[in-house]
Amino acid sequence: MKKQTVKSLRKAAIAVVVLALVFYFIPILTAIWVVCGLIDVMRNDQKNRNLFERYFLGNGLFTWLLSPFNLIVDLLCYRNPGVWKPEQFPEDYQREINEVLGVFKARKDEIIADIDANFGAGRRGMYVYQWYGKHKIDNVPEFNKDYKYIKTIAVSVFSKRESTSWHFGPLRLSLRILYNLIPVQAEIFVQCGSKKNYWYDNPLFIFDDT
Repeated sequence: MKKQTVKSLRKAAIAVVVLALVFYFIPILTAIWVVCGLIDVMRNDQKNRNLFERYFLGNGLFTWLLSPFNLIVDLLCYRNPGVWKPEQFPEDYQREINEVLGVFKARKDEIIADIDANFGAGRRGMYVYQWYGKHKIDNVPEFNKDYKYIKTIAVSVFSKRESTSWHFGPLRLSLRILYNLIPVQAEIFVQCGSKKNYWYDNPLFIFDDT
């Protein structure tokens, strides 16, 4: 039996035992959480075993725990298509997005040079200007502004042949806006569900990471 299959079966067995115990002690609340999780995970367009395993037994577990809150957010907010285009946002949102992207475009060479000076060869990490409204690196004055809608501004640094695995963000209160500073013509992409975006064709990708 493959190692991955054994690992999956072990996680499933532990989950069944834990869920049975929780059902025994708090049945109504547990049933609500299970139903909310099922409703939430069914939003995904690629419904397969890996999706459900990741959501309920893997890195989507926190997303599942927050599913009742996220579903309430869905009822109160704009319709969420999952993958967004800039023109789908209200005008004041668009202005702020374009302002931040304009800084990255205008000062791209300076930003890249600064990152190269701070990240050694082969390193992977994140260069953070703002993190949930808290100011961090302050060497780009335009990013020191307190924006109304954009709360995190950062640059992710990847070395060659690196990738991230499938994962879930926990909250639907925010969206990810990714802009590739150096889009190269290669098999390099970001994917949300079945929507695959090749950076060379479109350096901007906006999505709900739950």
